[in-house]
Amino acid sequence: MTMNDAYIDPVLLNELKKKIKVDELEAQVELFLKTVKNPIKLFSEWRVAINEFLGIVERVVVTIEAMQVEFSKMLAGGKEKMKLAAQFMDELIRFPFFLELVDDKIFYIVISLIVGMKNKVEGHKWNIK
Repeated sequence: MTMNDAYIDPVLLNELKKKIKVDELEAQVELFLKTVKNPIKLFSEWRVAINEFLGIVERVVVTIEAMQVEFSKMLAGGKEKMKLAAQFMDELIRFPFFLELVDDKIFYIVISLIVGMKNKVEGHKWNIK
């Protein structure tokens, strides 16, 4: 599945920004980026940063899943949801230049991992609050 096949309406991206409350994620993003920008960190600091990153991605994925009911015509399937999540993450997190070259692949892998874990734990019908 490639994300490039899917078209994402800007309305969806703006709605996701409103629902996710980007300002609440800024502290998590800052902690994560502080570690990424200084790769010579202790293992424990990397573990915390990676957990923050996974938490951010999970929050985005769950919010998009909840939006599917309201925007079912624009979020018809996995490609659209994956692309919306990746676009949002790309705008939210500005990696150092050497990682910006592959950030789409990083987002794809992490989003797929989160979706796979949630499907394994909760099945394909997630308990969305």
